[in-house]
Amino acid sequence: MKNVTLKNCRLLNTDLAFEYVSEVDAEVTTRIISIKNPISGRIKAAGVEEIIFDDNNIDEKATEIILTD
Repeated sequence: MKNVTLKNCRLLNTDLAFEYVSEVDAEVTTRIISIKNPISGRIKAAGVEEIIFDDNNIDEKATEIILTD
């Protein structure tokens, strides 16, 4: 997916979120179980239990992940 925007959203029991999403702009008010291989953008969440980058073709620095709690 490309150009995904989430504002003031709740993601309940979500794992492997944002996998292969480019240009994500997400503000999540809940904790996320895991984020996996986002391609680019910004993800702001209350917390993340696990961040997974296991694809060598993805630059981890292209996605900003901000934890609010």
